[in-house]
Amino acid sequence: MHTHNNESNGGTPVKIFSPADLATFLTSCVANADAHGSIGDAFAMVVTSEGNYMLQYTGSSSGFGIGTNTIKFWKAWYDREFGKLILEDIYTQPNVEKVFLRFLKEKVKIDGIELYQVAKTTGQAQKLNLNNDNTVVSIPCP
Repeated sequence: MHTHNNESNGGTPVKIFSPADLATFLTSCVANADAHGSIGDAFAMVVTSEGNYMLQYTGSSSGFGIGTNTIKFWKAWYDREFGKLILEDIYTQPNVEKVFLRFLKEKVKIDGIELYQVAKTTGQAQKLNLNNDNTVVSIPCP
């Protein structure tokens, strides 16, 4: 669990997981859960002023491999796509969520990574998915 605050050394802070956050989640949290219990027990959370988000991995332990070049590849796509939101003046949290889900689908391409939005006041989680038409759908968790 960590936070993304409102400061970013002159840039616009992204209020969702970064490529480095995702890589750390997979290589540390998921790997440790696999070695000492169950992959499904691994979660990561980021708290921001725009929303709280959680990752869970439900895939197999042999489902991914991440190296330095992978993270650079992810970061280049991530920076370009979030930069477009800023340049086009459409930088809203719903668009941040959509771009992050596209990032998972188009660039990360690891089956089993799930994104949840967690309500600040109730802790109620909703799973976020991207439909075929690139709209974000939220599914309440029981």
